Amino acid sequence: MSPPIYSSYPGIWHVQHSSRELWHGKRNVHAEFTAEGSLDCTYQERETSEIKAYKDTDWEVVVDGKDGHLQCWMKETEYGIEDSAGEIRGDWRARWVVVAFHSGSDTIDGVDILCNRQTEISRDTRLEILEILKLKSKNAQFPGLNDLVLLAVPDDGARNEEMRKAAEQEQREWEKRTGKEVGISEDLIYNDVEEEEASRCGVQ
Repeated sequence: MSPPIYSSYPGIWHVQHSSRELWHGKRNVHAEFTAEGSLDCTYQERETSEIKAYKDTDWEVVVDGKDGHLQCWMKETEYGIEDSAGEIRGDWRARWVVVAFHSGSDTIDGVDILCNRQTEISRDTRLEILEILKLKSKNAQFPGLNDLVLLAVPDDGARNEEMRKAAEQEQREWEKRTGKEVGISEDLIYNDVEEEEASRCGVQ
């Protein structure tokens, strides 16, 4: 279910707000944009720990952006945030994306607001998104967006350990890929089998 490396929206995304009844009474909703073009979600009911799955195939991105604004002396570049001295740091802002869903017609059934971090996007960002949706609703492609009622989809942290393990695996896969691409010695690339064997031996 992992998206390809060239995906515009890689990794796991958190459904934070939604106008769809689908997520009413649900929690800890995670989504992934797949190479096949579907949006694959996993979630929990409010009163159970079981993880369930749901797949959307008729969706489109309405708008995306980042949570927060840069200071006047900061400049966004493809490598990160450049300051007035020319020093570049990683972009610390969370990304968000608004996804609209259809059901075999031109009518939009609802939208989800997804974020690539668990921490909820700011109130100012949510208000900005609502204003953008009102403007988008004037476009024939997205009718009815200004009439949506967005409700919060709770994330109580019950899947944090699962997220940690997924992040570690993603990092290992990334190191394997970048190791070969930039010429890092094969000795420095993880070998999953050897690593599992070593973990059984304890401290050497």
